[in-house]
Amino acid sequence: MRKRKMAMRKFFLGLSFVSALAGAAIGVSAPANASISVIPYSVVIQGRERFGELNLINQTRETKAYEMEWVHMRQNQDQPGYSNLDQSLTPFDITQNMVFSPRRVTVGPREAQKIRFALRLGDGQPENGDYRAHLRIRQVSDPSLSVQSDGEEQRLRLGIGATVSYTLPVIYRVGDTTATASIGDISVGTTESGRPRLTIPVSRNDSPYGIVGHLSVYHRPAGGGRETLVGEVGNAFLFPEISARTFRVPLHNIEGGLQSGTIRVVLEERLKGTRRNPERVVADRSFPIGH
Repeated sequence: MRKRKMAMRKFFLGLSFVSALAGAAIGVSAPANASISVIPYSVVIQGRERFGELNLINQTRETKAYEMEWVHMRQNQDQPGYSNLDQSLTPFDITQNMVFSPRRVTVGPREAQKIRFALRLGDGQPENGDYRAHLRIRQVSDPSLSVQSDGEEQRLRLGIGATVSYTLPVIYRVGDTTATASIGDISVGTTESGRPRLTIPVSRNDSPYGIVGHLSVYHRPAGGGRETLVGEVGNAFLFPEISARTFRVPLHNIEGGLQSGTIRVVLEERLKGTRRNPERVVADRSFPIGH
């Protein structure tokens, strides 16, 4: 008990404000819009871990205030996005067993604020599986921030600020995952701007674990040239309540176009890993083009 109290005390004393250039984070973050960026896409606490963290980045040139709160959401099977719920999808409610801090922050222009999480298991560990809630980060008005004196301009600015929000999954994973996935046949199309785009269906098995995925698309030109990354989806999640999801991935930097060569699609869980050293490769499939 004493060790646990000391760990919790270190957790709260360790809260710190971290300055960072938002531009350096664009390649690995999950921007909800032009003003908010979050690193990483999700928070996963697993095994004997009890703590996690994320960075909230204000990408604007103005000081912004944000509030954080727990929400429960169900991933939609047949359409993109999530549906709001009144309670947890599982008997073990992660919001009753995990705390985070701070809950309200003021972040300067192009600076970052670290949000930390601590797991508290009062009645012991639940059964094997993933237990999930979502953290909603909402931009709010802050009376301490200076605004223009014009009343109409002030109301307009505050009204816009109240609508900006971002939501990301927070997961407690118990046991070793049994989730697997398969990549279906891809199809090639174009975006509204004329860029090539792949439609990639992915299905998962029946498991109490979700797939906290990162989907990468590689292209190798005909003749055995160098394989290059041409598209990716950082929040390629397939949670336990859905059995399949279709990804539409715009492509870029394709040498020689899509008339020939090979497309390789890789779904992996990186969690705390990297592209060169992912936590695990969930699915990997190659497709010859022009054959």
